[in-house]
Amino acid sequence: MMFRSLWVACLLVGALMSHPAEADQLLIEVSGVDTPAANNIRAELDGGWVSGGMLTSERRRERLLKLIEAGAVAAMRPFGYYEAQASARLQQQDDGSWRADIAVQAGPPVRIDDLLLEISGEGAESPDLRAWETRWPLHGGEVLNQVAWDAQIAQLRDLLEADGYFNAVFVQQRIELYASEQRADLFLEVHTGPRSVFGEVVFEQDFLAPYVLAPVPRFRPGEPYAQWQVDQLRTDLWKLGFFGTVNVSEERSSGLAPPTVDLRVELTPGKRNTHQGTLGYGTDTEWRAQYRWQRHLLSERGDSLSLGTSWQKRTRKLLLTGEYRLPRRARRQEYWLFSPSLAQEDQLFELDIDGQDEKLPIAEGRLDEAFARLGRVRLRNPRNSREQLIETIFLQFVSEDNEFAEISDLDRAALRHSAPLIPGGRVNSLALGIEWDLPVLTGRGFDLSGHRQRASLFSSSDRWGSDVSYSQIYLSSRWNLRLNDDWRLLLRGEAAYSDAEVRELSFERQGLQLEVSLTELPVRYRFKAGGGFSVRGYGYESLSNNGLGSNHLLTASVELERRLVGDWSVSTFFDTGNAFNDWSQPGLRKGAGLGLRWYALGFPLRLDVASALDLPGNPWRLHLTLGTTLF
Repeated sequence: MMFRSLWVACLLVGALMSHPAEADQLLIEVSGVDTPAANNIRAELDGGWVSGGMLTSERRRERLLKLIEAGAVAAMRPFGYYEAQASARLQQQDDGSWRADIAVQAGPPVRIDDLLLEISGEGAESPDLRAWETRWPLHGGEVLNQVAWDAQIAQLRDLLEADGYFNAVFVQQRIELYASEQRADLFLEVHTGPRSVFGEVVFEQDFLAPYVLAPVPRFRPGEPYAQWQVDQLRTDLWKLGFFGTVNVSEERSSGLAPPTVDLRVELTPGKRNTHQGTLGYGTDTEWRAQYRWQRHLLSERGDSLSLGTSWQKRTRKLLLTGEYRLPRRARRQEYWLFSPSLAQEDQLFELDIDGQDEKLPIAEGRLDEAFARLGRVRLRNPRNSREQLIETIFLQFVSEDNEFAEISDLDRAALRHSAPLIPGGRVNSLALGIEWDLPVLTGRGFDLSGHRQRASLFSSSDRWGSDVSYSQIYLSSRWNLRLNDDWRLLLRGEAAYSDAEVRELSFERQGLQLEVSLTELPVRYRFKAGGGFSVRGYGYESLSNNGLGSNHLLTASVELERRLVGDWSVSTFFDTGNAFNDWSQPGLRKGAGLGLRWYALGFPLRLDVASALDLPGNPWRLHLTLGTTLF
């Protein structure tokens, strides 16, 4: 088979050298066999280029046809057809190129008569090897397929290597072929030998205290070797953000009992200072800008400091942030986190008009907020899992100052109420809580898949000095599911409950009912829905009580996305949800529409056109956002 291919290639190359100016590609068309066999025939006969001048000779055409037919017959043998016949003819196309039409008759196949498939040794009960054995495709009575045979053996070798069976022996690996009897016997017997275990991990570096790196490996000496654990170690070291290079090499000691794999990790420090800045636009925030400076490796303790600022036009929100991280001396990966911030933002206080989707503006105000969180962050690694749960226990302080001014054209006398409607003043609160974050992501762009689960629970009480008492629980689940190469399903949902006091006020003005529902939650913890990452079809954070936020939240979304071409895709979606103070009247809103996605930046630029299905006339709204819905 190899010599026939060589003769075809030499003949075609010689023709190209003789007639370079008239060279045309030989198109090969195969009929009579299935796609894998047809592709193998094309690969067997791929000679590159053939000259039109060469094929003007009848003798040369006949010689080429015999080589093509012989190559096609040889290409059928790996699929179990040893008595195949092929008939070929050459045709010159209108553009001067040539086409070879090959009609193949497969003939009777060679079938598997006897099969010996046996895995012995310590790894015989390995879940990976048992799964491989379950998927074995060649059984008695089926057509012999040497392509599948070779692929299965290559996969088995990879699994043995990945699970640490470096001393595995292939006792038998052969095919006994009886072509004249159209049968074959298969023998594959493997003894895995002992599984290797992890030994010592040596970090070669001189700029970090040893206790900073010691908890990073997700395995301990003596635990069974797994290649994915070595790969994960590289990833986890990169995620620390300390290093310029990370090189992990294995030192295998096969003579020990059990065999041992020591790891040598060479690390060099990365840049001490990093700067990040963005300028963007979205329909939710309008123009926005952000800058962040981070100083890595303040000392050998691995502590780091970051400072940042951001601004967005819609509510003229200005934010200043800081963060200090300090690794702890602990068995697991843990660090202390201190993160203060200062924020200033415009607010609008509105009254709901009963039975209508309009709101009556009452007052404009400004919120000044000081925030600080002190927390202990722990990275939890479930056993034999690539996932990593981020757990944070925190104590956080919020000080908010609301200043509102009534809108001048409001006829306050018509409200018939003497008590002040406009909330304001300073509120301080101290909350203790815990939160979990489980991000599981692979790929990028349209090929990004995975999920992210989040949950938090915290509480504040006047018994320890807070001005208000409240408790809150929040749950969020987001999924990117790849259905196949061109389709994926995006699902997200969130729910939140707050135990906080609510003031309910009602006013009547010439038959018009005006409702006021005010929660005593600090503004930071109030919920709002609506916008490009929430319920599309409605304005950004427009769904809540009086525009000032609510105690509770329910949202859900389902989206089906289809790849178009290159970095472009389209989607259709349905969203529902609302933020509210009364569980008996959640008033869930619905929105639906179409979207266009562009992934050239690695993450999507999302353009959505959505209809607000619960507003009169079902008005359409445009949403332009940047980023994946998993974050």
